[in-house]
Amino acid sequence: SDTLPADQRKAVLAKLEQLGSGAELQMYKVKALVEDKQYAEARKALADMAAKAPKDNADLAVEISATGWLIDLLDPATKAGDAAKTVSDAAAAVNKISPALREELCAAAEALALGKKPGTLQAAVKLVAATHDLDPGDKATQTRLAKLLAAQLTHQAALPNAPKANELARLVQQCEQVEEAKLDNGTIDALHAECLLMQDSKDRQQMLDLVQKAQPVDAYTRLVQARVLRALPQSNWAQISELLTTAYADPGKVPATVAAPFRRAA
Repeated sequence: SDTLPADQRKAVLAKLEQLGSGAELQMYKVKALVEDKQYAEARKALADMAAKAPKDNADLAVEISATGWLIDLLDPATKAGDAAKTVSDAAAAVNKISPALREELCAAAEALALGKKPGTLQAAVKLVAATHDLDPGDKATQTRLAKLLAAQLTHQAALPNAPKANELARLVQQCEQVEEAKLDNGTIDALHAECLLMQDSKDRQQMLDLVQKAQPVDAYTRLVQARVLRALPQSNWAQISELLTTAYADPGKVPATVAAPFRRAA
């Protein structure tokens, strides 16, 4: 079955050339089983291939391991905790994995983190960030990283405790990465402005621009806008009062982003 993309086929064959046609066919068999979603059979075929591989070929060992990681990430039966460990293992070896297989791993990790296994998000960010570091000019990886960072930052905004002072610079940088990818996200814009406030930024115009473009408008964006307006030299207290009243309009349905104790006390 010659169903692999040409670039991936070339990368795999380069690693397996010294093993002869038997190993080459075995990898094709593994890939075909994966495409057919026969994950248990794919693992058996890969284990057989690993057993026959020369022990002194470190590059091939990494490629076989990475294929095993890909199978685990694609298999719906893999538990969330195991999937997170698999993504972490891939991140640790990312510079040794062929570009085509690395792309497949990143795509699988993204799908899990933004889908049914959000517990893998932190590990997915590490994997994709490491991949981005290897090829900073790759737009697809840049966009993938921005999407994962947006999910991570949205989670950050909903935490009950304020970020620590030594975390603020990193959060600001990550917000900028999301914004540079043009992923319009009002929560990220508001969080960006809020982190600048916590850093005691003197660039009031930047914070004002962020909260004014934050869409869609919700309780959190209104709350942060009120805080930014309050930091201006001439505060519009009527507007601030209106924003806060609207943000807390329904006490029974206050979202986590607004209910955080540190924001109520700010």
